[in-house]
Amino acid sequence: MNQLAHMPNVAQQIVLEYHTKLAAIDDVIENYKRTIQETNAAFRVMGEVTTLALADDSYISRSQAEHSLLSSTWQAIYKALSIDSVLSANDKKQFDQLLAKPPELTLENLKSVFGQYWENPRYYVLKGLAEVFCSLDPFYRSHSNFGFGVKGLPKRVILRGWGCIHGGARDRVIDMVNAMLLVDPDFWQGEGQDEWRQLVWNHGFRGESFELPQMGLEIRAFRNGNCHVHFSERALNLINDGLHEFYGAVMPDASEEKPSKKQKSTEVSKDLQFYRTPNDIVSKVLDDAYLPKDGFVLEPSCGDGAFLDELRKRGYKTYGVEVNRARAQECLAKGHHVHIGNFLEFHAPNEYAAAVMNPPFYGEHYLKHISKAIECLKPGGTLVAVLPASAWYQHKKLPNGGSWRDLPIGSFRESGTNVNTGYWHYKKKG
Repeated sequence: MNQLAHMPNVAQQIVLEYHTKLAAIDDVIENYKRTIQETNAAFRVMGEVTTLALADDSYISRSQAEHSLLSSTWQAIYKALSIDSVLSANDKKQFDQLLAKPPELTLENLKSVFGQYWENPRYYVLKGLAEVFCSLDPFYRSHSNFGFGVKGLPKRVILRGWGCIHGGARDRVIDMVNAMLLVDPDFWQGEGQDEWRQLVWNHGFRGESFELPQMGLEIRAFRNGNCHVHFSERALNLINDGLHEFYGAVMPDASEEKPSKKQKSTEVSKDLQFYRTPNDIVSKVLDDAYLPKDGFVLEPSCGDGAFLDELRKRGYKTYGVEVNRARAQECLAKGHHVHIGNFLEFHAPNEYAAAVMNPPFYGEHYLKHISKAIECLKPGGTLVAVLPASAWYQHKKLPNGGSWRDLPIGSFRESGTNVNTGYWHYKKKG
């Protein structure tokens, strides 16, 4: 329990209460049964049972009791830490799903769900802003579109379903305003801050145009059910600064030349050359890949073997290529077959049934790695590549015929970057 010292005091107290009640759960259930029996016996003579049920003697299972206690504990920590005030709409939905099947109350799970809040609540706030605006327009998915002096943010976004009963556009405007206010609670100008949700709801339900000048927003309704949300310069500056803070001063993804001096950032500690693929992302990508098992799977730029490890667990034959000798030695020590060298100089045309890769992101350098990986595939072979979102939404230079899926905002957070990512699935022609 000494590990609880890493948590806020109020959370420590809740966890301690949970363990105390968990230890007593069998006694509580037995006391309940005994109380029911004694209550019913007090109103019966010679044990004769009447049609009137005085006390419910329904069975309480230990598993149900444990589930209730565990779910209640997660909810108590959530409320005690006031996490509702910083979570995005998506994170709130995910937490509601977690309560339906709450995980074990370990320090690792607590840090996974709440750790960023007590260590850095600002991260949740900025993540919420990124989630909202990335869902509005592909422009917001490129990390290099935001920064000091960056101009050209979209002055409007188009939403569908304004005036619909189900209120999709209405809810998105509410999420937008809420995300902006979480970034800067003092951003609202004038009176009426307590009424803005109702204003959005009323006008959105009726499909009407209206303004929120306190936020620098104007919503223009159209007969086709769309609405255009226009931003003032002040609102655009808030959005730009918030997203720049979230993505950090990373290297631009549309430049071929490295800056002479690396920029500093609280969010990004290194350039975009190597970011280890987190294990949950590895699993997510491979679950969707449907790779063939009748040949070797290649991992170009395999790093310390994130994909190689999981592929081996799943029964695939693998081969890696890694230019960094230290990382390559890590893979070799784990028993993987790895070629030490620059993948772009690797010669293995038409040999591999599949390739899975997380190539260097810098500039558009990943295109060279993708081209090389395709060259290594057998006809009909499969390529799956984790890439910056700008590769799909902005650069649009990937070979024709592939498909794309976004990864969640902040998927590479644990590896040191908030750059938006996704994965590209491609099948080489036979």
